Amino acid sequence: MLGIGVITRNRQSLVQHCLDEIARHTPVPHTLVVADDGSADTTVEVLRRAGITVITGPRRGCAWNKNRALRWLHRRTECDPILLLEDDTWPFAADWAGTWVLAAERWQHVNYCYGFDPSRLPGGHGTIDDPYQCVAFGGHCTVTTRRALSEVGYLDCRFRGYGWEHVEWTHRFRLHYRVPWGLPDETVPCLDYGIRATWPTSSFSPSEFDHNGVVYAEIRAAAAEPTYRAPWLNEVERRQLDAELVAAGRPPAPAARSRLSVLDLTDP
Repeated sequence: MLGIGVITRNRQSLVQHCLDEIARHTPVPHTLVVADDGSADTTVEVLRRAGITVITGPRRGCAWNKNRALRWLHRRTECDPILLLEDDTWPFAADWAGTWVLAAERWQHVNYCYGFDPSRLPGGHGTIDDPYQCVAFGGHCTVTTRRALSEVGYLDCRFRGYGWEHVEWTHRFRLHYRVPWGLPDETVPCLDYGIRATWPTSSFSPSEFDHNGVVYAEIRAAAAEPTYRAPWLNEVERRQLDAELVAAGRPPAPAARSRLSVLDLTDP
């Protein structure tokens, strides 16, 4: 069964729209969870009132927040594969989920490809068996099998705020699956199918982005860095993440297209 984690912060109306589109365009059974990175608005209260499972805690940045969803789906469900959607990205085609599931089975880890230069098209045809071969890619949508997550691990929590964390994570999958992938050096499999990414106003911080760029360079330059990363750096962080998962509660019954959308369940 597909597991879907939606990543959000301070975007109540946007995440509601994302969840509504998931409900509308996902006929296959799936388990849904929202990871909230310390929203100061009413996102958590509204979604929980609507029956949505939400994992939340203090703001820790994209790496930690995506790990909230990954860890919950990996350890509290049997979902396979696990797909992450950022709240500014949503499906528009009825077969989007099936396509991404099959791509995960074929490649273990697949990212969303968008906005490439038409004069410099990536290799591949953007299909399940011949995905785009990309050097640059977005973190808007990523699908990963349980096996791959067990082998390569989570996003590195040395990244704080926003920027570079999804690139380093996928770089480790590239190192691990380089031989079976058989793709050109430095490229990873990507799709641009059935989902639409948008670019609303964000809380992007140039200083956080620059800091994470330094962290990324240091990790890539370290010859002894392990492939697998836990979703925490130390025992204190392990206890913190475990507490956030416990507070989120048990997995709900699998959602299907027939369920009411979030917009149906929330106050006008």
